[in-house]
Amino acid sequence: MAGVTFVELVLALGITGLVGLGVAAMMVSSTYGLTSQKGMRNLVVRHKTIGARLDSAMRGAKQVLASGDGYLVLWIEDTRADGKPNISELRRIELDGSTDELSGYVGTFPSGWSEAAVTAADTAYELTDNFDTVTTALKSGSYFPKEVWGEGVTAWTMSFDDNGDPTTTYLISYRMTLDAGGTTSTAIGAAALRNRG
Repeated sequence: MAGVTFVELVLALGITGLVGLGVAAMMVSSTYGLTSQKGMRNLVVRHKTIGARLDSAMRGAKQVLASGDGYLVLWIEDTRADGKPNISELRRIELDGSTDELSGYVGTFPSGWSEAAVTAADTAYELTDNFDTVTTALKSGSYFPKEVWGEGVTAWTMSFDDNGDPTTTYLISYRMTLDAGGTTSTAIGAAALRNRG
């Protein structure tokens, strides 16, 4: 009788072990599913947030002044009515490949300055100037502050409707790749310049 009890004990332990293994596998599986869904939700929210900022900046622009690998320079509006882009009318959007941050820069001056001081500091540029060089130099000063628009952007490319010439375009199409903890997604968008004169 003692041998039968021992066999029953071994069988019971074996069955209990298999049931425990099954429960553990189900828990790991459901945790992976929740993590994957959270990562995808994170990507969708970031895509919508960054896309809305890009679309708003592009739609509100008068003209594309320069573009290249991971950057776009926009003439926001001719607020000084001089036919030239001034510091306060420039916006640079760029992707920093070392940090995977998409950032925007806009020319601003201290709120305590008089209009005469702002006018004196608000340099006007010719449309033929190299605005990649101009805005890159402005980034090192205090009148062109950086604002991070989104993180985890691993790639960002643009195309233009007018034979690829950004300075005469009315439509900017873009593609960006986002990463959230190993989950990647490519987002595609387009925006028409509405302030083009």
